[in-house]
Amino acid sequence: MRIFRDYDRERRAFLKGGHYALGNFDGLHLGHQAVIGAAAASARESGASAGVVMFHPHPRAFFGAKKEFRRLTSLRMMAALLKDRGVDHLALLRFRRLASMTARDFVGEVLRDGLRAKRIYVGENFRFGKDRQGSAALLKEWAKEDGIAAHIVKTAGDGARTYSSTRLREALGAGRMEEAAKILGRDWALEGIVRRGDERGRAMGFPTANLKAAGHFLPAFGVYAARVSRAPWDGSRSHRAVVNIGIRPSFGGGAPLAEAHLLDCAENLYGERLIVFLLRRIREERRFDGLEALKDQIARDCEEARHLFSESLSETL
Repeated sequence: MRIFRDYDRERRAFLKGGHYALGNFDGLHLGHQAVIGAAAASARESGASAGVVMFHPHPRAFFGAKKEFRRLTSLRMMAALLKDRGVDHLALLRFRRLASMTARDFVGEVLRDGLRAKRIYVGENFRFGKDRQGSAALLKEWAKEDGIAAHIVKTAGDGARTYSSTRLREALGAGRMEEAAKILGRDWALEGIVRRGDERGRAMGFPTANLKAAGHFLPAFGVYAARVSRAPWDGSRSHRAVVNIGIRPSFGGGAPLAEAHLLDCAENLYGERLIVFLLRRIREERRFDGLEALKDQIARDCEEARHLFSESLSETL
């Protein structure tokens, strides 16, 4: 799959006649997948290329939300997931130059002239243009005027609520990984490169692979049963693990870190890029008075994780 930022003359021939799914797709949940799947299926039937168009940075990050905004899924993981879903290329449009563009100009200048789109797929709630002037209905009307067929994909949900990035953030923020997995259609994951730490875990008999979490969206701090795989993940091999996400209050706190203790595996992972699939939250992160109390709790966490894997957690991702 090809990834590019914006579009230029050299790429226009490559882009000609593409079928595009258009949106922010924060998290790539089942609602997003319905829109992208419709575009990919249409492209396959027509022999055209299938593309996904996203805005970078995310509009919420650009407009400076009070709390620093982080995507639910990294662009690296997004690209891998899109490739698996039959997407040929991912276009990241620079939002800085689009933020002041009118909705009508966006259709003509970006979709028609820039991306040379033939068909566009969006969700029912899609908004675009300066001050979010454009709606999905207006997009369909204006696109037709410009020779583009625009399709509006019905909002997906589970009956009680629609799938949304907001709902997904709520579930992850509360550590409800089972609910998050239902919204995503897969287990939620984070990724990072294993860095050498202070080796306190190794000294206690529980060596960990430490992934710095700066810049990554994080779920509720705590201890999780997880599966860990080397990136890029191909599904062929993963390890059961116990993962602590947080600031390590027993050692004075610090920057957020994901510490993965692999069960029944002693491989050297320094420098490796890992994908950590969080399956179930075992407990919250808390401070312990002394190393012995912490060691005892880690041992109980490992036993709880083993029990979860034997009783309810799938052995495959």
